[in-house]
Amino acid sequence: MGIDVTPLGLVFWDDMASVPAYTYAWQSYVEIAMMSQKNSIFDKLGLPEPSRHVLFVISLFALASPYLAGADFGAFKFPNLSHLGLNLYVIGPVFFLACVLCYIPFWPKSDVNEKSRSLSSISREKLRSGLSLGWQLGRYEFAADSIFEEARQAAPEILRDIREITHHDSLDLPENIVGFQALMSKILNFYSSTDIEKHCAILVGNSAMRASLVGASKDPDSNQEMKRLAYSSLQEADSSIVSKKESLFEEIIRKKPSNIPELIEIIEGLQT
Repeated sequence: MGIDVTPLGLVFWDDMASVPAYTYAWQSYVEIAMMSQKNSIFDKLGLPEPSRHVLFVISLFALASPYLAGADFGAFKFPNLSHLGLNLYVIGPVFFLACVLCYIPFWPKSDVNEKSRSLSSISREKLRSGLSLGWQLGRYEFAADSIFEEARQAAPEILRDIREITHHDSLDLPENIVGFQALMSKILNFYSSTDIEKHCAILVGNSAMRASLVGASKDPDSNQEMKRLAYSSLQEADSSIVSKKESLFEEIIRKKPSNIPELIEIIEGLQT
């Protein structure tokens, strides 16, 4: 049993041989909040996720400090900030509420949907690049935290490929970016506001890579969960570009493309 602290509060999860249920729960939050067609204030400011969480924790301290000043919890002791001359009874709640509001995606993104086209009509170069980026993100997701040493050793090379693709589109990823979630959020936020077609292609490529792992486990429940995870990426694609999501996903599951050309054939065959 493990416990993680997120902006949503404490999250409990069981230690499993496969990817823990907590991973899927947090992934769902990220995909809903970060891949939506709206930005949060933090997104608009371009503030990295670790910095957002630091601000959130500081706001919690400011909120609780007037009531718990000097309280000793053993490993942690609440500081007494009365000497600063600040009215934390007012500032604390306001600061905390402001941080919470900054997480909520309500700021409309650039209106790029007016020029949306179907996925199959995107230029071959852009489609291939987007699908490749999504596919590599899927590979990195499972290689970085794999229980197999060989897979973990491949993660840095996969990350270099991802950086090379995004650099071509003037997105230079921070050297200190940590974890798949931060990487995925950074990339999807960039393309959703600059190139909605490529944003959709990335999600399709990521979905296809995840779908390729369906059936790899001997546990039917794990395979079903992986299938759900794979489809969750496709669900976030703009429906004006990827209109036949269920049909496309069924074909991906049925044909199990092992590379980008095979995936492109499926897309063009469905005329999505």
